Amino acid sequence: MLLASYQSINLIYSQVCGQGFYLFIFDYWIIVQVSGLLLKFIKSLSVEMRKRFSMKNYLNFIILLAVFSLIFMIWIVSNYNQKDKDILLNTPNGKAVIRFDSHGVPHVSSETSDLAVFFGLGYVHAKDRFWQMEFQRHVVKGTLSEIFGEATIPQDKFLRTWGFYRSASNDWNTLDEKTKAIINSYTAGINEFLKNDNLPIELILLRYKPQEWTNIDSIAWGKIVAWQLQNSWQDKIENYCLRETYGQSIASLIKPPYPQDAPTTLSTQNLISSGLLNKSFKQVGNTTTLVKTVIPNISNIHKQLSHTANIYNISGKGSNNWVISGKFTKSGRPILANDIHLELSAPTLWYLTELDGPKLHVRGASIPGLPSIITGRNAHIAWGITSTGVDTQDIYIVSNIEPIKSIKEAIYVKNSDMVQHEIKISPVGPIINDIIEESSSNLPDKIAVKWTALQPGDTTIQSFLEINYAKNWKEFKEALKSYIAPSLNFVYADNQNNIGYYLPGLIPIRNGWNGKFPIPLDKKHQWEGFIPFEDLPHVYNPQEGIIVSANNKCVPDSYPYELTYRWVESPYRILRLLDLLKNQNHDLVLESMIHIQTDTKNSLWKEMKPIMLQTLPLDSISQKALGILKNWDGDLAVNSIGATIFSFWFQEIKKMQPTPTIELLNLTSTLFIVNQLIHNGEFCKINNANNCKQYLSLTLQTAMQKLIERLGKNEKNWQWGKVHSSTFKALGIGEIKWLSWIWNRSISTPGDSYTVNVGTYNDHFDQIGGATYRQLIDLSDFENSYYIQALGQSGNPLSKHYDDLMNMWQKGQYIKMKNITNQ
Repeated sequence: MLLASYQSINLIYSQVCGQGFYLFIFDYWIIVQVSGLLLKFIKSLSVEMRKRFSMKNYLNFIILLAVFSLIFMIWIVSNYNQKDKDILLNTPNGKAVIRFDSHGVPHVSSETSDLAVFFGLGYVHAKDRFWQMEFQRHVVKGTLSEIFGEATIPQDKFLRTWGFYRSASNDWNTLDEKTKAIINSYTAGINEFLKNDNLPIELILLRYKPQEWTNIDSIAWGKIVAWQLQNSWQDKIENYCLRETYGQSIASLIKPPYPQDAPTTLSTQNLISSGLLNKSFKQVGNTTTLVKTVIPNISNIHKQLSHTANIYNISGKGSNNWVISGKFTKSGRPILANDIHLELSAPTLWYLTELDGPKLHVRGASIPGLPSIITGRNAHIAWGITSTGVDTQDIYIVSNIEPIKSIKEAIYVKNSDMVQHEIKISPVGPIINDIIEESSSNLPDKIAVKWTALQPGDTTIQSFLEINYAKNWKEFKEALKSYIAPSLNFVYADNQNNIGYYLPGLIPIRNGWNGKFPIPLDKKHQWEGFIPFEDLPHVYNPQEGIIVSANNKCVPDSYPYELTYRWVESPYRILRLLDLLKNQNHDLVLESMIHIQTDTKNSLWKEMKPIMLQTLPLDSISQKALGILKNWDGDLAVNSIGATIFSFWFQEIKKMQPTPTIELLNLTSTLFIVNQLIHNGEFCKINNANNCKQYLSLTLQTAMQKLIERLGKNEKNWQWGKVHSSTFKALGIGEIKWLSWIWNRSISTPGDSYTVNVGTYNDHFDQIGGATYRQLIDLSDFENSYYIQALGQSGNPLSKHYDDLMNMWQKGQYIKMKNITNQ
C-alpha cells in the first residue's frame, strides 16, 4: 500500500517532468537498498531491542525515506530538466541570451559583445555537461583518484608523467590578448553557473564538490584530445618489439606500408599547382638499428599499453571529409561534408552550438570545456576535419643522458592515504618506463617521449578561435599558422565558390631517420626544426574540383618531406568514397551527400570476395554460409545476414599469427591479412592448415560454430543488428552495474571499420567507435545545412535531451542548422 501510494505520487509528478520511469526506478532502488540495510540491522539486535523497534517505527521510517527520496528526485529534475527555457545572463560585457530549440541545441547571442556570447557558451556548457567537463579536468590533471579512490592511481601516475597540465600552464602567456579575453569570459560563464551549486547527479553520488573552473583547465583538455589522435609512441614500442623478436622482414609484413596504387588526398598535380615540388629540400628516411634484445611476449606489452593509456579513450578514431566545387553542384556553390569517428560515450564528445554576436556568427560542433566551434561554418566559410596519422612523437633512449630532472607530486586518494609520485624528465620529455609497467623490463633502461604538443607555446586554441572569425581563404590560412596539434586534414569552402585543403601543425623534420623505432638521443637524431607552414600539404581550387580525405595517406611519395614512417589506415573507406562521388552526376545536391555519408557498403568485401568464395566448405553449415555470401552485396545493414557471416569469419581470419604462442590480433593490420591471403603467405600455416585455402576453410567452420552458439541455427536470426549495436557508456560510471543501466544507452547499428558510415567493433561485435558527429553544409544556402551528434545534448540521464538524437543518428537523419542573419 505504501509503495503503491508512493508510485502514484511519482506518476503524478512524472506527468510534469516527463521522467517518471527513471524517477520511479531510482527511488525504488534507494528504498529497497536502505530498507534492506535497516532489516539487517534489526535482525542483529537482541530480542529485547527488537521489541522496542516495532514494525510501526519501521514503516514510519520507510515513509519518511520515500518522502525524502521523492524530494531528492524532484530537486534533480527541477535543476536539470529546464532545457528549453530561455536564459538571460548579465555578463561583465553586456547581456547574453540563450535560447534552446526542440532538440536542446542552444543559440547563444548578444547584441553588445562577442565576449558576452562566450560567457554564455561557458554557462551552457556547464549547465548541460559539467560532469563531462569535471571528469575531463580530472583526467588531464591526473587527479581521478580524488573522486574514484585507489583504483585510478595507475591512471593518475600515467597522466602526471606525461604532464599535460604542466605543459598547458606554460602556454597561457603565448596566447594573444583577444584569445585570453575570450577564454577569461568563457571561464567566467562556467563559474557563474557553478555559483548556484547546481551540481550534476554524478558528483552528488560520488560526494565530490568541484573547484572553480580555470583558464588552464580549458587549454589542458585540448592536449588530451591531441594526444588521443596522435599516439604513435605506442606503435614505436610495438615496432621495436616485433623487430627484435621476429626480425625486420617479418615485422614489415605484419605492419605493411600503404599500398602504392591506393589513393592519396593530394595528387602530384596538386603538389605542383601549390608549388610544393619546387622545394630544394628532400628529406631522407632511414631505419636506425639498435642493440638487439630478445623480447618473449609482445602481446603483454600491447595489452599493458592499451590498458594504461585507456583513460578517456578515443578509440575508433578516424573521420571522413570532402568538399565539392560549385562546378559539380546544382547550385553552383560548394558543398562540404564531415563526419568524425570517435569512441562512443555518454554523453558524446560533441555539443551542437550556435553563436551570434556583433562580429561572431558561427554554427557547428563544440567540445564542452573548449570555447570555440571545432568544425562547422560561419557566415562566409565552412570547414571540416579528419585525423592525418602524421607522426609528431618520438621515443628516445636516454639511459646515459644528463641532466634528468626529478619532480615529486602528491596524488590525493579518496578514503586512503596520499601517494607520492616521482616524475623524471629528460631534456626531450618525460621518461615513461615506470608507467608502462609490464613492458618496462623488456625495453631500454630509460626511454623518454618527445611530442610537439608538449613543446612550449601551444596556440592551437587560438587557431580554432581565429577560424571561427575567418571570412576567406587568406584569413583561414592565417588562422592555421597558430595551429600546433593534433595535425588534421582541414577541408575548406566559402560562399565565393572557392574550395581548399590544408594540413597544419608542427611536424618535425627528421633527416636521415624516420622515427619508426626508439632512437638514441644524440646529434644525429635531433629534430631539425619543423616543416615550414608554406611547405605543409595544401591546395586551393584544385582542377579536379573535389578534395576527399578518410585518414588515408595524405600525399604521394613525391612530396619532399616525410610526414610519417607508415600510414596506418587501410584505404577501403577512401576507395568507397571516391567510387560514390565519381558516380554522381554534375548536378549534386545536399541530399546526395546524405546517402554517401551514411553508406554501409564494404570495399574490403569487394577485394576479398573472389578469394573467400573459393573456400572449400568442411560441413553443411559452412556451405550454407558460402551460399549466402555469394549473393551478398557487401552492405552491412542492420538486417543483413551476409554481414554477420562475413564479420564472424573475418574475425577468425584476423587471428593469423607468426607462431601459436604469440597473439597478434591487435598488432596485425588488415592489409597484412589481405596480402597473406592473396599471395598464399606463410602465416596461413597455423592451426593444422597447410596453406591459405585450408586456413579459410578452418576459420569459416570455426566462425559458423561461434555464430550459431550466439544466434542459433535459424538463419533468420543471423541479422547484423542482433550482434552489432552501439553502446554509449557513461563517463566514469558506465561500468558500475547498479548505475550503468540508468546512464548507458544502446541501439542496433550498421557498418564496420571499413564502411563510410563507420561501425568499429570489439571482439564481441559491440560497436565502440563511430561517426559521433556529422555535418553537411551547402555554401549556396546556409539554411540548407545540417548536422547531428550521436546521442543528445544533455549529460543528465533524466533529461529528454540525453538521448533524443540517438534514433535520428542511427537512421541517418539530421537537424537543420539555423540561418545566420544580421551579419
